[in-house]
Amino acid sequence: MPQYYLYVQILGSENIPKSSYTAWVGPTPIGFAKKGDIYFDKKKGYFSKCVWSMEIKKDFDRTSLELILKHHKLLGGESEYGRLQLPLKWFPSNAVVKDWFPISSKFVTGTDGQQMMFNLAVHLSESSVSPFSAPAGSLLVAPAWNRPGCSAVPPTHL
Repeated sequence: MPQYYLYVQILGSENIPKSSYTAWVGPTPIGFAKKGDIYFDKKKGYFSKCVWSMEIKKDFDRTSLELILKHHKLLGGESEYGRLQLPLKWFPSNAVVKDWFPISSKFVTGTDGQQMMFNLAVHLSESSVSPFSAPAGSLLVAPAWNRPGCSAVPPTHL
């Protein structure tokens, strides 16, 4: 069974209300999420300085990349603010995909009622390499969500 290496970085965000957050990134259903700090920049929105790296050893077709945005509470602790789940089979191997993805939340809408979004760099590799060292690629699926500067791709009817 092939083994994959996954590298993820948050490049920016849109419509996430200004506050204090951390991001937890990991494979699901089998795997452990790793915590990383995210920072705010007026031009980029929220971004990460860290790169999350993980090995995917089994069940590739059923595995997703999960990102959980957690809000820091005023008196300590964290609560889930939003979640993003992306099937790995959406990504080409040995390529770097940079794209916008919607964050779902049961409790919160984005700034001015807009969809909260993360701009992610995702590198899926068949061998252990330097993160984001592969050529640029694009999603293997047509996004059904609006992205900054790009509309959703309408579904095709048979």
